Amino acid sequence: MTTCKYIVAMLLMLMIVPLASAVPTTGVATLIGSNNVTITLTGCTGTDAWIVWGQNSNGYAWNSGNYTPVAGTAVVLIYGAPLLGGTYYYAKGCDSSGCGGEITFTTLPITPLPITTFGAGYRNLSASHFNIMYIAPAIEGVYSPVGSVQYGFPRILLYGIIISMVFIGLWFRTRSIRLCSSMALMFGGMLFYPTSGLMLGIPASAQILGGVLLALGITGWLVALWLKK
Repeated sequence: MTTCKYIVAMLLMLMIVPLASAVPTTGVATLIGSNNVTITLTGCTGTDAWIVWGQNSNGYAWNSGNYTPVAGTAVVLIYGAPLLGGTYYYAKGCDSSGCGGEITFTTLPITPLPITTFGAGYRNLSASHFNIMYIAPAIEGVYSPVGSVQYGFPRILLYGIIISMVFIGLWFRTRSIRLCSSMALMFGGMLFYPTSGLMLGIPASAQILGGVLLALGITGWLVALWLKK
C-alpha cells in the first residue's frame, strides 16, 4: 500500500512540473539616456518577450511591445515618449510564462539646446522701439561679443569702417569737399559723447574717432579753400 502511495505521488509530481515554467530574469538597465534605456531579459521561453514599465511600483502603464528572444535572451530597447528625462521608473521583463523581478532606473536629465544669439541685436532694437541709444551697441555686438580687442573685433576699427563708409558714400554722391568737411566738423564734435549730441552710446574706446573727424573736417575745409571746390 505504501509503495502505491509513493508511485501516485511521483506521478502527480511529474504531471505538475511541466506546468510550472520559469519566468524570465530582468537584467539591470543599461545604455540609459534622457529618452531611452536598454534592458536585457534572460531565461525567456516562447517566441515573445517584452518590458512593462511605469512611474509606480507594480503599476506599469506602458509596454515595450514584443521582442523575439534568441537562445532565451531578449534585448529590449525602450525609447521616446512617454519615457521622460530625469525621471525615476520601475520595470519588469515578461514573456508568456509571466513576469520577472522588478528593477528601477532613472533617465538622464535633458540637456537644453543652446540659445542662439542670432538676431539678438534686431530683437533688442525692436523691443526698445528702435531707441537710438541701442543702435551702436547692437551693431557692435554682432562683431565684438565682449567689446574688446582680445575676444572680438576692435571697437575703434569697427566704428572707423562704419564712418568711412558713410563719408565715402557722401563723397561719391556729392563730390563736394566742403560738404564732407562740414559733416565731419559737425558730427565730430557731437557724435562721440555718450551724454551730449546725438547720444548714440558710442563706447569710450571709440570716442577718439571724434577727434579724427574734427581734424579731417578742418583739413578738408583748408583743402576746399585752396582748391576753391
